[in-house]
Amino acid sequence: MFEKKSRKLVLSSVFMIIIVLIFASLTLTRITFEHNYSGDFKGELTSKDHKLKLTAIYNDIIIDDLPGSLINWTWAEAQSWCSGSGTLSDPYIIESHLLNVQNQFDGIQISNSHNKYFIIRNCTFRWDGFISIGSETGVFLSNTTNGYLYNNTAYGLPTGIYLYQSENIFITNNTVHNLMSAIYLLESNLSYIYENTGYSNEVGINLDNSFDNSIYNNTVYSNTNGMQISNSKYNEIYENIAYNNDDGILVWYSENNNIKHNKLNNNFDHGMEMNNGHNNTILENELISNTQEGINMVNSHNNTIAKNDIKDNLLDGIYVSNSDDNVISGNIIQNNDDGINLYVSIYNKIYENSIDNNNRGIYADLGGNYNLAYWNFFTGNVIHAIDATSTNYWNFTY
Repeated sequence: MFEKKSRKLVLSSVFMIIIVLIFASLTLTRITFEHNYSGDFKGELTSKDHKLKLTAIYNDIIIDDLPGSLINWTWAEAQSWCSGSGTLSDPYIIESHLLNVQNQFDGIQISNSHNKYFIIRNCTFRWDGFISIGSETGVFLSNTTNGYLYNNTAYGLPTGIYLYQSENIFITNNTVHNLMSAIYLLESNLSYIYENTGYSNEVGINLDNSFDNSIYNNTVYSNTNGMQISNSKYNEIYENIAYNNDDGILVWYSENNNIKHNKLNNNFDHGMEMNNGHNNTILENELISNTQEGINMVNSHNNTIAKNDIKDNLLDGIYVSNSDDNVISGNIIQNNDDGINLYVSIYNKIYENSIDNNNRGIYADLGGNYNLAYWNFFTGNVIHAIDATSTNYWNFTY
């Protein structure tokens, strides 16, 4: 009897150990998804490990998945440069190739691809050194969804990665340099651009007429504009680092974007420039040691600038020109020329800011009328406030 109980106990223990190991294995291989609607795809792509068919040098790879196309994914699957079957669990993979991009061509061009999953990774895209008309691109995706671009390098081309009318594309861990536009989205939505590096370009990351994209954890430096947001709405731009650019971020004719937790320091013009931007939120950013203004805002209305660190800029901390109905609240504004400069701007609310050690704390210049400033804390400024028009409303400090 004792022997049978011992045997049962041993078997139960072994069974429990097996169960624990299974669950541990599942836990170790589990993918943490950042975005629910597309997370399964991201998880499959980052965990997939195909054997490469062939590593080689090409001038261009073109896939067009329109019905009746002779160069569709079915054709690509049989080529030496592609593996996989295009499903979520077995995506197409193009990897570890060198693309010497020729005149008027793109390194990899994928068009009209839907309901197929693909990865482009570990590839290098460069100009072949001959004729260029300025339209060549490393990776060009047109009318395409469900792509993952990982750990590629592009340089010496007009554009590194170009999305046109595409959605649900993940662009991560790529290095793009010495280009006109490193990463360019035109009329492209619901995509994720993160952990990329762009330097020595005209524009590091460029959104044009694109909505609902997430841009985060990128580093852009030594570009004309680190990031440029044009005619775009509802984008999330956060935790990026932009330095040694002309402008860290340029917002141009764009609305309802959230720009938060970015470090926009040591740029040659402005940490952030906004022209004709409306209803945007600028929250908890660093804008430090820029050669001109921390934030330069022109013809922009109904924006919120809150809880930012705006320090040591050579000109103004925040310059507001021809801009109305904005809220400037809870910022730390220190060691600038003017802390806040209002020029031909009306009905702005300025409150609960810490305005310290500037030449002038708040300067309401000519045409700066009917603005309301209250509960701001002034200390150590040469002049705390100047109201050149005497038509603004000053409450009290605390």
